[in-house]
Amino acid sequence: GGARGRRLEIHRARRHRRQPRTLKELHGKLSKLKTAKSPFPAKVKDEAVTTWVRPSLVAEVKFAEWTSKGELRQPVYLGLRADKKAGDVVRERARSRK
Repeated sequence: GGARGRRLEIHRARRHRRQPRTLKELHGKLSKLKTAKSPFPAKVKDEAVTTWVRPSLVAEVKFAEWTSKGELRQPVYLGLRADKKAGDVVRERARSRK
């Protein structure tokens, strides 16, 4: 309670204010990369209603696990990575726990 509670409320408000700006910036970047063709060799579910973009941005995403279909379970967008090139990104292997 008290001052600590107010600081927490202010922090939450600032964090939530940042989200629309992040989404607007991401939308602006993705809009410039629109393309009519899928970058994937195989058909994708809902392909007809999907907006495709050229694969040139790299996003950092945390997730629970890979599904048996090779999809991310519970993905959370963390931000774009300016230090990585899209062509250099590969699927990471699970680290063995010793």
